[in-house]
Amino acid sequence: GGLTGAGWATIFHKGRFWAIEPNTGQTAWTARLSQGAGLGNLDIVNKNFDQLEETDLPQLDYLVLNGTYSRSTVEERAGIGKFIKKNLKPGGVVYLGYTSQPAWSGTEPRKEFLMSALRAAGSDTPVLTIAQGLNSLKNIREAGSLSFKNAASAGLWLDTAANELNPEILLADLLNEQKAFAFSEIMEDMSQAGLSYAGSLDISNYLDNVITPKAFLDCINQVAGSLILRETVKGLLYNTTYRSDLFIKSPQSLDKAKAEESIRRKKLMLCGEKSKMPDKVNIRGVEVRPKAEIYEPIINALAETPLSIAELMEKAGLDTAQTAQAAAILMIMGWVYPVPPDYSAEQVHKIKRFNLTLEEILGTETFNQILSVFGNWRSLSSLERLYMLA
Repeated sequence: GGLTGAGWATIFHKGRFWAIEPNTGQTAWTARLSQGAGLGNLDIVNKNFDQLEETDLPQLDYLVLNGTYSRSTVEERAGIGKFIKKNLKPGGVVYLGYTSQPAWSGTEPRKEFLMSALRAAGSDTPVLTIAQGLNSLKNIREAGSLSFKNAASAGLWLDTAANELNPEILLADLLNEQKAFAFSEIMEDMSQAGLSYAGSLDISNYLDNVITPKAFLDCINQVAGSLILRETVKGLLYNTTYRSDLFIKSPQSLDKAKAEESIRRKKLMLCGEKSKMPDKVNIRGVEVRPKAEIYEPIINALAETPLSIAELMEKAGLDTAQTAQAAAILMIMGWVYPVPPDYSAEQVHKIKRFNLTLEEILGTETFNQILSVFGNWRSLSSLERLYMLA
């Protein structure tokens, strides 16, 4: 419905955004939020991607598809490909977040159970029916179901659906017949749209030397010459449930010196009390304990003021790789974030106005997220949410 797009339009207030959503009920809600938050840089397009061919949209720098591809029909995915060819600038970037095989390959019987429950109950109380269906599946698992025992992904799906997903979101996913993709399928589709794989938005993918077991590395290295095989093997080893991939149109090579210079310019800020930072973090099932001699100088420096990677290198006496890796782990821990562009009092005011408008529109509805000054959504308890809004 454009909530994420409205958030980005608030954070990056010098940019221009288009929220593409065919459901007029959802976009009417977004329009209220946009008007109340004073977002003059957000336009709403009430069409699906397979209806955009004749729409007069400009050339875009970025296209964000978070979950959209998995919920799209074959025709809609073809429309996305055509839209990319026509409307993405050379050098433009596509973010593609999608449900990944093989982790969800054992979930279909559980989804069919919920769909059968919906069909049996009728359409009067679908959200309540979903919640009751999830409780029934929990009881089936606890009774010793062989189906759950023989499909680890089924249990993972049930835990995620029951504990992390709003029943309304799960209902939308069921009704939209969400599809899980193999990496090779995505590569084929994006290649036909004129895109090349650029990397992952998941920071943990760049920490193989820290978190990847030797046996896993041996398997990955055996197919290192093939991108598709390498990513497929990693998916099998880690039982990947969701991929966050980046693709680029007409990519240009960046030499090592320019890449390192780009990293060194990145500015970071601390978002927690340094005395409360945990001494370990779990990344992909691996316990990582940050070394005090590397992390303490970084945290102490950031506690004083936001700094670039280059400035942190100088203060902590570390090289680019060490500092960037430490920053990546601190970002996974949620203690460090990149400084948003154009960070200013004006931007903070816009974010406050956005959150207050969101609160006013939602009223008594359950929603435990708030847009932070770092540009991400933060989960809060009801008391924390009231405190932040105050």
